[in-house]
Amino acid sequence: MHIGGDGVARGYYKRASLTEEKFLANPFADGRMYRTGDLARWLPNGGLQILGRIDHQVKLRGFRIELGEIESVLTQRALLGAAAVILREDVPGTPRMVAYYVEKADSIRSPEALRALLAEDMPEYMIPSAWVRLDSLPLSPNGKLDRAALPVPDATQTAKEEFLAPTSPTEVTLTKIFGEVLNLERVGVTADLLKLGADSIQLFQITARANRAGIKITARQLLQHRNAAALAAVADLGGDAPSTTTDSPLPSLGQFKRKRRAG
Repeated sequence: MHIGGDGVARGYYKRASLTEEKFLANPFADGRMYRTGDLARWLPNGGLQILGRIDHQVKLRGFRIELGEIESVLTQRALLGAAAVILREDVPGTPRMVAYYVEKADSIRSPEALRALLAEDMPEYMIPSAWVRLDSLPLSPNGKLDRAALPVPDATQTAKEEFLAPTSPTEVTLTKIFGEVLNLERVGVTADLLKLGADSIQLFQITARANRAGIKITARQLLQHRNAAALAAVADLGGDAPSTTTDSPLPSLGQFKRKRRAG
């Protein structure tokens, strides 16, 4: 299915090759058509039936995302041996992007470093919320990537490895909220929310639940202090405290757009 008309964009920002591939000359009118990547057919009654995707583009919370674009940055800029990004919905109603990667022997990268690298060029909604390191990517009998065989991220194991029990009432409430939103049995006070797979929507859900529980924090504070211990200290002091995270907070979509305009 191709889309034409006045609403079609000019192309992808600084992605000339991708623009050439997706934006084609319109044989029916002036301008160009956009190759959507959807397979469709006309029905006898004149309706249009969408049959599904024929590429690796997905839609997440209203944003169309080219998974191949993320994979390309990870393999080329991050110097990974291989990378695959898919959209999973292991918890019904909670889709999230998961990145699987294979390191090269001479280029070891942590999920935090990979996340920061993507954040340099991409808005927050294009940053995978979970990362899984593999020795190799699963292949089908004909040698192609078998996306269906990619494993479920083990966020629960991550939570167990970082578990430190809460001690104050604020920490108890916050860790309970973290677990409810992220669907984890327990969360330690030092566990980083982003490492546990939290995305931007879930961060706002946590902020709202904390406020309803009487813990006055903002989404900005949650991004700066991404574990229950640090966030509880901020809330109990009624102000701000030095960030305990080593990563820079991920840019919001608005910040990303302003950065683009400034550049």
